[in-house]
Formats: sequence, structure tokens, C-alpha cells
Amino acid sequence: MTLELFQRISAASVLAAVAVVSINCGEGDSDFGDHGKVIADPPSPAPLPCTAEATPFGSLVANIRYAPGTVTPPSFILSVQSSDLSTTPSYVGYAVADVRVTGGSSVGVEDRTSFGPGGGTQLDFTVAPDGPLTTDVQVDVDLTCSATTRTKHFDIAYHVPTSATDTPLILPPPGN
Repeated sequence: MTLELFQRISAASVLAAVAVVSINCGEGDSDFGDHGKVIADPPSPAPLPCTAEATPFGSLVANIRYAPGTVTPPSFILSVQSSDLSTTPSYVGYAVADVRVTGGSSVGVEDRTSFGPGGGTQLDFTVAPDGPLTTDVQVDVDLTCSATTRTKHFDIAYHVPTSATDTPLILPPPGN
């Protein structure tokens, strides 16, 4: 047997082994469909750092709105987000360590962070006021960015809405 013939037989054996493995992976009960193909999800990209800024929490801004479809007194949603959601790259990776509410109670936290162009951090905190006469609600949110934790404090001037365009107000910190 010549070397060339031996190389051809070896190559054919490898191809046959690959074909057998492919067929076996596609048989039986599986979540891969009935096409005999194994489809693997690509690995998720690593999250970007929270920010490239020296003060990672300085670029976060907050806005507020009443929660749709809630009873009187309605809950409100405090959104904490990247200051400019249109910047590229978008900075993500902020996490919520704790939420404390005075004058109400925390109903839930929704991480609406989106990746890619136009994305960025958006954390929605839903808060229910103590009652219809509640006028002042404080929300303290402990946020983390990498190994750094910072408390963001929000004073909310709350009132029951009198129109569809009415909103609660986030009061500026003292001294501003």
C-alpha cells in the first residue's frame, strides 16, 4: 500500500466518524428539531463595565410617572437610567443591592437594561404610597457598579393625580 492510498483511507475514516457523530446527535427526543442538526447558542458577550467615568453613578438620571392601571392612590414608577440612552457604547452592569422606601412600600424592581446601540441602563422601581393623603415618599436605592456601591436618594412629592398628564415630582437635593 502506498503512502498516498493510506492517507486517502485515513481521511475517509475521519469523515465517516464525523457523519456518525452528526447523525447520533440529531436522533431521539431532543430540543434540536428533527433536522439532524445540533444548534448551539453562541456564548453571550461579556457585559460592558458600568461606565468609563471616574464617578460611575454621576451619569445616572431619574424620571417618574404613575404606574398604569393601578388603583387610587396609584403606584408610581421611578426610573433610574443612563443619562443618554443613545450613546455608543452603552454602559450596563449596574445592579440593585437594596431598596428602602419611607412613606410607601416597594412593589417591585424591573431591570429594563438593553444592550447595543441605543441601549443602556434602565432600572424601574415601582412604589405604592402609604395612602391617598401621602405627600412625601423617600426612596433609597443601593446600586452597585463593579466593586463600588452607592446609595441614590430620591425625595418624591406625591399626590393623587388630577389629570391624565399629572405626574409626581422628584424634588432636587437640598442645596441645588
